[in-house]
Amino acid sequence: MGLDLVPPKTCTLDCLYCEVGRTTNKTVDRFNLRQSEDILSELADFLSQSAQKLDYVTLAGSGEPTLNAETRRIIRGVKSMTPVKVAVLTNGTLLDREDVRLDLWEADLVIPSLDTAIEGTFKLLNQPHPSLDLERIIRSLAEFRAGFPGRFWLEILLVADINDSPQELEALKAAAEKIKPDLIQLNTVYRPPAQPQARPLDPEALAAAARFFGPTAEVVGGFSRTVQELEANNLDRRILNLVGRRPCTCQDLADALAVPAQRVRSTLEQLQQNGLIHIEHHSDQDFFRRRLETPS
Repeated sequence: MGLDLVPPKTCTLDCLYCEVGRTTNKTVDRFNLRQSEDILSELADFLSQSAQKLDYVTLAGSGEPTLNAETRRIIRGVKSMTPVKVAVLTNGTLLDREDVRLDLWEADLVIPSLDTAIEGTFKLLNQPHPSLDLERIIRSLAEFRAGFPGRFWLEILLVADINDSPQELEALKAAAEKIKPDLIQLNTVYRPPAQPQARPLDPEALAAAARFFGPTAEVVGGFSRTVQELEANNLDRRILNLVGRRPCTCQDLADALAVPAQRVRSTLEQLQQNGLIHIEHHSDQDFFRRRLETPS
């Protein structure tokens, strides 16, 4: 269950591969939208109506969630209403800030990303805010990990011909050895990216990279978990909300919403006929994305 903490697309980076799209507000300044009560109220409604078993309530969003200065309040609010653990997906770029570290200290699982340990590649692939320094980011990840009492996984997204060379992998492995995550998750460009030069690695290359990083590394991507099939109210609205944030396959939506794939497929067909969504073909799969403008 994901909670979106930032408006699209507000981030410290503008990664080539981002499934949400190009960053329109690149910033390192935290903000307070005073929406924590609304976010927690929506979660309470979901928990009261859904029988879906949750592994985590995940703080993420259409950009970098730690830019939201209400992060700690939201984590505490989630923990007050459910025993489900809280995870935070972050790009890790603000972990040198004490207020951000204290916020994330409240989570059960923190999953920062690190796509390269080479400054030139960082600027090319992640297109960071000018104030960000890669060496400082890696050092902050290691320092946070050293004291964090919860689980800490490191996500590395590999892009063909950009950060998958032997030199890149060696540098990333050395950085990971400094950070000492519980788990390394290797990912690639599974969904349509913000920019077309971001291309996925093939499964064999990903598997080889996992072997290179060692026994704590695994290949992840997509939605593979089995979920209970449940009926969903307002399915068209819920689908539009999801594909408005990032492109999804039919199976992605079925898994995320705990709805039979055939019902999702029928709803997608209707939404497409009404001109509310369109299809993007990527890596031999059809992804659905909400149209920015709807027909009059």
